[in-house]
Amino acid sequence: MRSEVTTAYGLHHSEYIAFLHSLRSRQLLYSSLRSSTQEGKVKLCIFTNAPKAYGCKVLETLHIREYFDDENIFGVDDVMKFGVCKPEPLAFNKVLEGVGCTEPSKAVMFEDSMKNVRAAKAVGMRTCFIVANPDLHDVGDRPDEGDENVDVVLRDIGQMREMLSCLWRAEWDF
Repeated sequence: MRSEVTTAYGLHHSEYIAFLHSLRSRQLLYSSLRSSTQEGKVKLCIFTNAPKAYGCKVLETLHIREYFDDENIFGVDDVMKFGVCKPEPLAFNKVLEGVGCTEPSKAVMFEDSMKNVRAAKAVGMRTCFIVANPDLHDVGDRPDEGDENVDVVLRDIGQMREMLSCLWRAEWDF
């Protein structure tokens, strides 16, 4: 029966399963963002090395724009005026300053780039490494889950509440 369902949509079984997984991941993402901002009073911020307008478009495409206040969206155009971008520590400090964070240890950087994880840790932030396809990284930026700068590893957004329950409790225990 499974193959009949998938062929009706022109998909192979593996493609269909991947599609279902992506739907599950999106629902978990929406649920995690909604509950962390409502229950945990977390302030969400995005910092991309792309222009701010592109970052906004990505948030809209993912249907998560509503969780990010305008003043908490930072692009390369926001930090280049200081002559920096990720992974330079000053870039992270400018974003922290922009969101009113005076204690970097109370900020968590979710990142799939080791160079950015290391830079965030260097300024005192906590880090959450998002496991991604290692083939998409430059040789010097290969994922290293065991790196001392990685505080938490997430393989799936569904692990966020389990691995980072402190975000809902507003207590830092990692």
